[in-house]
Amino acid sequence: MKITYTEKYNRLLDLLVKQRKNANINQQFLANLFDVNQSIISRYESCELRLDIELLARWCEAIDITLESALLLSGYIQQETSNFEESKQNVSTNSDVAYPIGANKTESGFNLILQWQEKNFEIKFPGSEIKKYKEIEKTITNLFSELNLTGQKKKNRDAIAEALHLAISLMPEANPSDIYHHIVYRLYLREYKRSNSSQSWARAGGEALELFFKWHYAPLLAPHGISIQLGFESGKKNKFMTEMGLADEVAGSSKLDICLYGMGKNGLIPFGGVHAKASLAERVSDDKPCSERMMMAGYKSYLFTLDAKSFPPPTGNLINLGELGTIQQPSDKRDYIEKHGSFDACFSYNTRTIPSDKKTASGKHIYVSYFDNNDTLITLITDDWKKWKAKNKQ
Repeated sequence: MKITYTEKYNRLLDLLVKQRKNANINQQFLANLFDVNQSIISRYESCELRLDIELLARWCEAIDITLESALLLSGYIQQETSNFEESKQNVSTNSDVAYPIGANKTESGFNLILQWQEKNFEIKFPGSEIKKYKEIEKTITNLFSELNLTGQKKKNRDAIAEALHLAISLMPEANPSDIYHHIVYRLYLREYKRSNSSQSWARAGGEALELFFKWHYAPLLAPHGISIQLGFESGKKNKFMTEMGLADEVAGSSKLDICLYGMGKNGLIPFGGVHAKASLAERVSDDKPCSERMMMAGYKSYLFTLDAKSFPPPTGNLINLGELGTIQQPSDKRDYIEKHGSFDACFSYNTRTIPSDKKTASGKHIYVSYFDNNDTLITLITDDWKKWKAKNKQ
């Protein structure tokens, strides 16, 4: 008969089963190791028998996970007594990175506390509940910590995308760019241990943002006859530019990673694409030739960005101001849109970004949005698809 256990114990058993399977270990192997019948292992895993501490320690060793990690990930050890100590050590060895070390409740929300070179900085999250943040941090910490387990099959980009999607869903009132930059990004650097976390993020972060874009917008654009495809999921190099007949017309590393398809007379047809950048410093100049050639050929080309950029002292105070500058003092990145019109539109999800005036030199604009019902991206892309469909008699 199955016994009812606490939530922590259930999480512990789920973790042990998951890690056993990830390590390609079957129940019979454990049964032989512990000198019991296979049915006994099954009863432990189905909560019909309770593990004692001695057996738990041996079990963890057999499936290649430390006892401390198992207790931490299931909630028996609190973050303050384990991961927090590790995070402080990481701060001392990588002083160029700021890590979250706590949060303070305020009258209007909460302040996230970041530690950089043994100094604390507060990032304001007005309108957000500290209780909700702590739930998010705990979930994301577990998500990223699980990537350290031997035999873990989940891709880092998938875990990052899940974390971002979760946090934005549960804190819709917060600045999306701050969620990405100060919560998801910094927790990943704090928790991921299998390799250099900064280098790992550089490899996985870009594709994670593309995944998030698809997960969030696919169900919202589908009713309008628009679907989304990602380049890395297709398995074909430069697939979208090839379908548009432009593959040989753009040199170098410029390519399209997200393609927008509309339902035409004879099925799905590409009508545009999205260049997704967390930070505009991330080779946005490489996207310009691709975008300009697409627009010249009549396709729509959009820039989607979190415009995430902050600096520690002495240059800044870790406030995520982005890279687009102001209308009066525009950066080169702002000029890509407002002056040169290298993209049909730029959608920024950093609420500190300054949107364009109604009139710009190029006629192209920077829009600032949340991921909510008033998201300009959905309105503009659906309108553009209707116009493109009519113009091309689709």
